[in-house]
Amino acid sequence: MLTGPDLGAAIAEAIRRKLDSGAARSRAQIAAHFDMKPPSLYDWEERGTVSKTKLLRMFEYFSDVVGPEHWCLTESERTQLDNVARATREHEQDRMRYLLSSPGAGRRRARSEPKPLAPRVVGLVKRIADLDAAGLEAVERFVAEREELQALREASRARRRKSAAAG
Repeated sequence: MLTGPDLGAAIAEAIRRKLDSGAARSRAQIAAHFDMKPPSLYDWEERGTVSKTKLLRMFEYFSDVVGPEHWCLTESERTQLDNVARATREHEQDRMRYLLSSPGAGRRRARSEPKPLAPRVVGLVKRIADLDAAGLEAVERFVAEREELQALREASRARRRKSAAAG
């Protein structure tokens, strides 16, 4: 893997390609994706130093404009990154399932929902994870997805109440 000034040059090139492709509108938008200010992005380019916590996110973020060969990743480094990314996605999906379950009910509640609702919940969680990875208006979309999930839950509760009253 590239390090130091070589990594900085690779980052600068990836940023240029991201901007040229239109996938990012500005350097400030790119910096915001990494929860930092634009001057920190310049530090990445000048020094070629990236926090280990942001390195995987950086590879994923620029993957639409540069591949692993751009960063001179060895096969073992690629495998390690794939394993970390897979574990991170699974952890995030588990976390989102827990968060989307009703407050105080924990995971038991999410598993006890009627079968027609469960696949939709999983689909919502996957879409939220994809949006988060893409960094595209994730908060607004998350709110919309959560409202949809709450409406589904309310409909499910109403069906249960109705069937309990009828039975």
